Parts: sequence; C-alpha cells; structure tokens
Amino acid sequence: MRTLTTAGRSPATLLALAALLVACAALAASLGGNAGASPLDKISAVKEKSKQGNAPDGNFDNVEARCPRGYESISGGVSMDPNQDGVVYESVKNENRGWSVGVRNPSNGGGTITFFAVAFCAKR
Repeated sequence: MRTLTTAGRSPATLLALAALLVACAALAASLGGNAGASPLDKISAVKEKSKQGNAPDGNFDNVEARCPRGYESISGGVSMDPNQDGVVYESVKNENRGWSVGVRNPSNGGGTITFFAVAFCAKR
C-alpha cells in the first residue's frame, strides 16, 4: 500500500493539500466547537413589540417598534387591514434595536390608514 507521499503526487499537489489542511484546522478553531450550530441556539426568549402609526389622507407616516434593553430585533414587518390602500415604502431593521415601517396613504378622502410596525425581539 502506498502512502500519500509516495502516491505519485507532485510536491506542488502535496503543498496544496497541506495548505488546505491548515485552513480547515484554522476554520474549526475559529468556530470554537460551534460548527454546524444554528444561530437560533443562542436565543433564550423572543418578544413581540408593536407600535401604531396613522397615515392621514395623501400623507406618510413612519413608526418604529423598539425592543427592550437587552434584546435585539431579529425580524419585523407591518400589519395593516388588507382593505386599506396603504403603500408600504419602508420595512427595515434599524440601529436602535427596533424595526421601522413607513406607509404612504395615496388616497384623498379615504380616511386615515392605521397600521402597526412589528418587531420580534430576541434576548441574547
């Protein structure tokens, strides 16, 4: 039986294999034993926070649902009656551990649109 060094491999191939082994070892060390672990494994609690917004006729409104101290937003969105004609122009995670939502009311005379910014907050 031939070994790796006598298996007819060129020195360049052996060097490339050695470099690959070193890279794999470095990656395993940097993961600290968490290879394959889900990022959700570190979440201990999730809270839902919401904040109401009101967009008057022909206007815009922006609101932010904020997570409590010690939590961070992991997801979010907007909740609005499907019969209202509001246009969501923003739904993003922001730096203030919350979720920002912007809605435009294109209607003139249709009344104020009520909506909610929703943030799902994870305790880390």
